[in-house]
Amino acid sequence: MLVSFIMWSVGRLLVSAAVVVAACSAPPEVSSITPVAMLANLAPSNPEVGSSNPATAYPAFRRPDVEPCTVELFNNIEFKDLDAKPFDYRPPDNCRGPWSLVLLEGDFTLTGGVQYDRTLTIWIGGVNLFFGTTPETDGATWSFENDLTEYAPLLAAKRTGSVLLENQITEIRPGAQVGSAKLVFYPESGNKTSDIADAVLALSSDDSIGPTKLESGQSLLAKTFTLPTNIERAYIDVYAQSQNVDEQWYNCLPDDVFDQLQALPGSKPLVEGTNLCSGTSYRETLVTIDGKPAGLAPIYPWIYTGGILPQLWRPTPGVQTLDFEPYRVDLTPFAGLLSNGQSHEIAIQVTNAHNGFSVTGTIVLYQDDGADHVDGEVTTNTLEAEPDPNIEKTVDTVSAITTSDVKTNTERNYEIAGFVNTSKGRVRTQIVSNHRFSNVVSWKVSDVWTQQVRQNMTVTTTTQTRRADDEPATIVTDEIEWPLDINFQQKDYDGKQATYVADVIQRNNLRRSVVSPAASPATSRLANSIVTSATSIIDFVAQSGQTSGDKGNASSVRLELLTPNQCFVRSLEAADNKIVLVETPDC
Repeated sequence: MLVSFIMWSVGRLLVSAAVVVAACSAPPEVSSITPVAMLANLAPSNPEVGSSNPATAYPAFRRPDVEPCTVELFNNIEFKDLDAKPFDYRPPDNCRGPWSLVLLEGDFTLTGGVQYDRTLTIWIGGVNLFFGTTPETDGATWSFENDLTEYAPLLAAKRTGSVLLENQITEIRPGAQVGSAKLVFYPESGNKTSDIADAVLALSSDDSIGPTKLESGQSLLAKTFTLPTNIERAYIDVYAQSQNVDEQWYNCLPDDVFDQLQALPGSKPLVEGTNLCSGTSYRETLVTIDGKPAGLAPIYPWIYTGGILPQLWRPTPGVQTLDFEPYRVDLTPFAGLLSNGQSHEIAIQVTNAHNGFSVTGTIVLYQDDGADHVDGEVTTNTLEAEPDPNIEKTVDTVSAITTSDVKTNTERNYEIAGFVNTSKGRVRTQIVSNHRFSNVVSWKVSDVWTQQVRQNMTVTTTTQTRRADDEPATIVTDEIEWPLDINFQQKDYDGKQATYVADVIQRNNLRRSVVSPAASPATSRLANSIVTSATSIIDFVAQSGQTSGDKGNASSVRLELLTPNQCFVRSLEAADNKIVLVETPDC
């Protein structure tokens, strides 16, 4: 299923009408799903020159050449309060499966005025199907598509569902989102679809609808499961969305540095906008099984359409802003343990959460169709529960000018390995992962506040799967790089309004290579980026933080998807809140 962080099938890359399916295969025992997505969740658009609608460079999914069946989840619901909207889900009567492709499609419009960016989530049977945020500008129309094919077992039975978009209507921000969503099922014809899970389970709070709020680094989303006794492969898809004080966690400072800067004149709007925040700049999601570390999920630095400076994202939102991508953690080394018929607690928590994070998880299981019971054990687990970041900090004041520099660096290296005895023999899985994080937040404060953020997160994970000691292993290497650069300035603040100047560079680079005894080596790559700048006057009294003087903005967006057989490239440029260039060249 599911990026916005989210699955990419090595045997079936998710592509647009301009891109055909890549022919890169993997042996059955190896997951063809990456820990990070390549276009599994999309906020596709049909960008047109002159349009002010939210525009991304994502293509639409390519549909099979077969008549689909459609199930409406909800239609033209107006979101004007904080309540979840329930719906009843029933599988399509005229095509019960198997399905070659299942898509969740949504269409939304903001009507009646401007509104804050809001979080939108969609659920069936407690399992999250969509997690993203909304645009702020009146009249904005946007769509999304998520591939849910892997979650087919969840959709094979009647279930209750809900959509949650907490939206408060005020005189200053009267806008209401109006939205519809449906599931589109494409029946299987000819070739059998791979990578459809056997079980899909929700890691969500039993007593709530929507994601679970974690207020601190000690808070847990935990649930006890008694799982099937014949698990061959296991994964958890993790969403961790920053909220409130943590919304722009990549800006955050150690508490003592924050206290010193907060005491300076002009800090109030920066604190309220979380451009200035406490709790340090490092966050990660830890997955545990029975209280012991089982995997890490890095947190992408999403910037919502009201983030940093709202005009930066009109009409081109940041990377994954409208449609988040979950991060997939491979729990296969624990398959034998999870199959022992006993109860096991699976939990997620966010390191350094500081009020706070909204989280959820989905457990995805593949079972041995030739055995009712398997056994196995974890043979190696070097993952520590707590990171050990190195933080260097300085604060100096000279001639009424205060400067602050905070450098945060963290590296996490771990190995988790295990085996499971299946009906086809013993399968060994070894996961070796390296996580490197660096962040520098610099402030220069006089009557003008100037900030610079330089951050990067890289993850390299190598998964080796071996059926027999004397056979070559299948080796899958996944690499991510998430650089983020922010330059921000506040000036002319008089207690009522201020002028802001900002520019941001945000990137999402993914690469997967597969070396298998069953196929030739193959590599695929995704690169998605936005470069954007804006200048605005913001009124904090009459306009409640809205722009009262837009002095111009400009952005460029680029997406590159390269596979062994095909590629897709698209570039967008925008200026003064409108698209001015769309290019989709041949590769």
